[in-house]
Amino acid sequence: MKQHKAAPGLDARNEVGHVLSGDPTGIYDQCDEATRGHYRAVVDELARWSGQSAVDVARAAVRLAGVVDGGGPWHVGEYLLGRGRREVETALGCRPPLTVRWVRRLARHAVAVYIGVIVAVAVVVAALSAWGLAAAGVHPAVVTVAVICLIPMLTCFGREVLHALIGSTVPPPGGLPSLACRSDAVRDARVCVVYPVIVHTQDDIAELAATMAANHEANPGLKAVHFALVDLADAATRHTDQDDDLRRLAEETVHSLGESTNGEFQVLFRGRRWNEADGLWMGWERKRGKLTEFNGGACPKAG
Repeated sequence: MKQHKAAPGLDARNEVGHVLSGDPTGIYDQCDEATRGHYRAVVDELARWSGQSAVDVARAAVRLAGVVDGGGPWHVGEYLLGRGRREVETALGCRPPLTVRWVRRLARHAVAVYIGVIVAVAVVVAALSAWGLAAAGVHPAVVTVAVICLIPMLTCFGREVLHALIGSTVPPPGGLPSLACRSDAVRDARVCVVYPVIVHTQDDIAELAATMAANHEANPGLKAVHFALVDLADAATRHTDQDDDLRRLAEETVHSLGESTNGEFQVLFRGRRWNEADGLWMGWERKRGKLTEFNGGACPKAG
């Protein structure tokens, strides 16, 4: 019988996977194939940056993940995709490409860069507007007043320009690391899928219901209870005239999903609290508050 030798690249990937299976937490072997493939791709990238073999990179990541001084052991993915990646790069002597280094520098000052670009665009447009008005013979005082009046609009314009630039140049985020449901125990586990939202109008409720139904239909094997965690829109008073109608519509709409899809759907509301900083009544801590309070109710010991 003729034997077919595997391609060298395939052998290397298999060896890298074998090394990563030494993940100190044992989670790597429980990840789905897409996640493990992503980890191996990161290993290949670090190998190119460091000039070392992919196997040596994988060993370094596993070794660092097993260090207990920093509170570990950690999942090896923390050192390939998370906060420990820089430590791996340093240990391997990586030299990231210039573009990567520049992006990282900008990310470290993201707020300043964001505001700076908006201000720069606004200043340039304001200067061009002032120059055009002055060239047309408009009195300097009028030019000054006109530019001042334009500042709010120019700021919004600068923001839209920046958002368009980000949308056209920054790639979308990749998928989140996921576990593979290989055992009956995992497949039979009941989970909660939560949707923290703020409802302003009836259209928001319709959009919420459509999202919940789509997620239910896309995961037919998942024994999940879908919870809508709803805050009503910020207001100047604790209650508004529209509150009762929106609550009633949300309850009827979400509960009707169970009848049409044979799934479990629930909706939970929170009352408004006074926010001294904003001078409004609103849901406490927005999304984070909803998740914190939900986890506290679902898992009281953890909350």
